[in-house]
Amino acid sequence: MSNDDGIIGAKVAAPGVPLGLLLLTAAISIAYWPAFGAGFIWDDDGHLINHVVLQPDGLYRSWFSTDSFAYYPLTWTTFWVEHELWGLNPFGYHVNNIILHSLSCGLLWLILRRLGIGGAWWAAALFAVHPVNVESVAWVTQRKNTLCMFFVMLSTWLYLYSADKRRPLLYCLSLLSFLASMLSKGAGVMLPFVLLLIAWWQDGVIQRRKLIRVIPYFAVSIGMGLTETWFQSQRAIAVDVVRDDSLAAHLAGAGMIVWFYLSKAVWPFELCFVYPRWTIRDDHLTSYLPLGLLVLALLLLWILRNRTRHPFFAAAYYVLMLVPAMGFVHFYFLKYSYVADHYQYFALISITALLAAALSVCARSSRTLVRIAGKTALPAILGLFVILSFLQCRIYKNSETVWIDTLQKNPECWMAHNNYGLLLRNSGRVRESIPHFQSACELNPEHDGAYTNLALAYLRLNMLPEALDACRSSIRISDNPGRRQLASDILLALGREDAAIRELQTAQRMNPSDVSLNYNLGNLLVRADRVREALDSFERTVQLDPRHSAAYNNMGVVHTLLDEHRDAIECYRKAWELDERNLRARSNLARAQISYAEELASDDRVQEATDLVAEALANDRMNPIVHNRAGLFYKNYGETADAKSAFREALRLDPSFREAADNLRSLSRK
Repeated sequence: MSNDDGIIGAKVAAPGVPLGLLLLTAAISIAYWPAFGAGFIWDDDGHLINHVVLQPDGLYRSWFSTDSFAYYPLTWTTFWVEHELWGLNPFGYHVNNIILHSLSCGLLWLILRRLGIGGAWWAAALFAVHPVNVESVAWVTQRKNTLCMFFVMLSTWLYLYSADKRRPLLYCLSLLSFLASMLSKGAGVMLPFVLLLIAWWQDGVIQRRKLIRVIPYFAVSIGMGLTETWFQSQRAIAVDVVRDDSLAAHLAGAGMIVWFYLSKAVWPFELCFVYPRWTIRDDHLTSYLPLGLLVLALLLLWILRNRTRHPFFAAAYYVLMLVPAMGFVHFYFLKYSYVADHYQYFALISITALLAAALSVCARSSRTLVRIAGKTALPAILGLFVILSFLQCRIYKNSETVWIDTLQKNPECWMAHNNYGLLLRNSGRVRESIPHFQSACELNPEHDGAYTNLALAYLRLNMLPEALDACRSSIRISDNPGRRQLASDILLALGREDAAIRELQTAQRMNPSDVSLNYNLGNLLVRADRVREALDSFERTVQLDPRHSAAYNNMGVVHTLLDEHRDAIECYRKAWELDERNLRARSNLARAQISYAEELASDDRVQEATDLVAEALANDRMNPIVHNRAGLFYKNYGETADAKSAFREALRLDPSFREAADNLRSLSRK
């Protein structure tokens, strides 16, 4: 066992580096054991399963395009590598999150040792298994957090080491590590301020030399920070509104956010995936009380800096690392809640370090009771955190466990109701999903998606009037082509064909370049016997997608209905060329060829007609209807032997084909 010389605390027993790292790994493995068997949850599909990085040339696009909703190219690259190795098996992704967290905790210990903070190992251990961190480690999406943390820790350690040893190579590696952290996620954007804070804490002033050393870090922070802000506003949030309150409300909320996070850091119970979203009244003086208390506390600690700089250092670090999560720069999660456990992953270090340092002082006290309390409190808290994290980790088993736990702790979470309803509906438990969609609509009457989901659930249960009402509510909030298509489907099921067509025409006008809307409109117009209009829709479809086999087939159907058999043949042939598996197009082609052959024969072009019938039979040899029609053609033009052969083949293919049997019998009597 070796000792840590603490600035905050006196000497306190701590393991040597190899044993210390082993013990950290063991504690993390126990605390996060349930995560090894966990699956994917909530937006893991958006961050991994359906992300652009897994598409063809996705790795390039994740680095050099704006196709993604966030610019985390290094995070996307880790997902790409893992997908190449083990596909979408969640085990590997969870293992790597835990490994990254373990490495960060090991580096944290080394950083605190280098800074001379007492109880450094205990601080790292408490951070390693703190229940608040479960959301960052047990959730695959938060790879961005664990990867960013690893590079922030590595950058800080290299920076401190390079300053002590005056090694420029280590300094460059530190700067590159910081860039890597910002390419993983922007959560470490405040690191340059932290490095200056450390300089002040060590010397009482910020020396010019140390200020200059940090300037390149500010350049990286500003450049990458602006990049991430652009992606958040233009790609993730886009036209959505996550907060529309005043600057005063933002300031008041910032104070509430800090105190909320501090409460969960020191009392990590009743942790929730989505916490209630407060109402911030900017016209109430009490709303500013948390901010006032925060400023007062920081001022008091600043005044006491000449006696001890340690408390202000810890508090300033905590607040600094929470600045990106205070809501001044908008991010999408603010739509659901102002706080989430993973947003204080970086700030939490301050709390565990301060606690460990304080208890390490107690452990060396000359007072027996204080000394006993200090020596027993650290392992007791560590053991409690391991148990709490283990239990918290079980919540992240799958989406169902996450949403059930969220609704138990936050029953007014409209987002959880909506997502749990989706899970139930998609798993076939449609009737169970409806109350959750209804709750989502009641709790957030302007949430158009919940009304759409409710409409789809009603439609699945054939509750058509209710489905139409829900769909109309969704359209009232936010009109779009998809909801007009849904309204059309419901109206069609209700037998209101003309109204269904009008809805689909509205959808098509809203997005005239949508292939499926043009195609579906064509089908609906055929059904309503408005075939000329249908032909226009199918022609637009193939203009937009020249390889749309089904649209060419349906164009052929329209031409057939209009007795334009030659045009029909061209359409069916094109449909079959585009997709040889399109058996309907092949069958339709054969029938159209026979119809056109009859037309040719009536114009005394019998040889051409006969050749076309032969081609039709070659195209669809296994279709008894085609053989029967060929038999009728041969019969009409005196080819008795060929007619009998065709009727017999039709009966061989379908012995129950009564019309073919009658035709053969009629021919045999002659």
